[in-house]
Amino acid sequence: MGGTICVGERTFVLVLREQGGQWTAEARQAGNGAPAAPPFVAGTAEEATARVTRWLEWQQEHTGALERLQDAERTYHRLVTGNAFGSAELSDLQRDALQQLEEARRSLDAVRQRQP
Repeated sequence: MGGTICVGERTFVLVLREQGGQWTAEARQAGNGAPAAPPFVAGTAEEATARVTRWLEWQQEHTGALERLQDAERTYHRLVTGNAFGSAELSDLQRDALQQLEEARRSLDAVRQRQP
C-alpha cells in the first residue's frame, strides 16, 4: 500500500504498513528508493501519511531557508573581505548585507521552531 507524494518539484514514494492497528508511513526518494524521511506512526493511514507529508514540506522549507542564510553569509563575507584594507566603518552595502544576513538567520530559526 502506498503511492507518491509530490513536494515542490520532488517526488517521493510513500510506503504504508499496518501492524497491530498502527500505521507506519515512510517516504523514499523516487529515483533510488533511499529513505527521505523518518518513519511516522499513527492510528490511521491518513494521519501517518499527513505526518510524513508535513515533515517533507518542512524539510523543503528548512533547506530553502538554510540556502538563503548561506547565500547571505557569502555575500556579507565577500563585502567585508573586499574592504579588509579600507575604511574601518561599514559601508552601506556591508550594512545592507549584514541586515539581510540577520533576516535570513531569523527566518531559519523560525522554520526550525516549526519542525514537526
